[in-house]
Amino acid sequence: QQTYVATSPTGLDFSAGIEPFPLSRSYLRVFEYNGLLQGLSPNQFHRPRDSDAPWVVRDEFADIENGLWERHNTRFLKIPQDKQAAKGGGRTPNPRPRHLALYRDGDTMHVFFTMLKHSPERILATTVDLTDPDWFAVAAREAPAEILRAEREWEGGTLAPRPSRKGAARERQNALRDPFVFRDEGVLYLFYAGGGEQGIGLARLTPQPAGE
Repeated sequence: QQTYVATSPTGLDFSAGIEPFPLSRSYLRVFEYNGLLQGLSPNQFHRPRDSDAPWVVRDEFADIENGLWERHNTRFLKIPQDKQAAKGGGRTPNPRPRHLALYRDGDTMHVFFTMLKHSPERILATTVDLTDPDWFAVAAREAPAEILRAEREWEGGTLAPRPSRKGAARERQNALRDPFVFRDEGVLYLFYAGGGEQGIGLARLTPQPAGE
């Protein structure tokens, strides 16, 4: 899977506006900071090779088959094996991010994500300071916070947790995936896939009281 740019005059039909070159690998999430576009995919940081023309292919881009945007490895989402919370049980061998969601608040980027091989797969969050020019290469200083795990039956909360696998979830699982965060009239909301990939849920995000 790769990420492409598609445009539409109506916002409904994008079939005639797909650019024929990839930006990056799969699940690229793009944001703007200090007037420049940047992006994150599950394992890498991305930025345009030409910030003045981020969607334009130039002759000097010899490596275009691997993405119009240059990429760099990230460190802050490299989470070592951890002792799962009481409901999870067991150790997690070599987990890696599956899906990301981004929400920027000034100079702070909130990153919501799930981890492949977690048991159960659940939604976590961390923050990074964008004023550090190498923020993507700095190791995480704290463990990510758990935001949401399956509780309801349709989410798979009544099923035994198992380490999540790559690929589609064709049967209901005790797992949450695919976070997406947006603000509406001052309130933050989180879309997510429940039961593995068997339904879509919506949750309201509220600030955690200090000291908890």
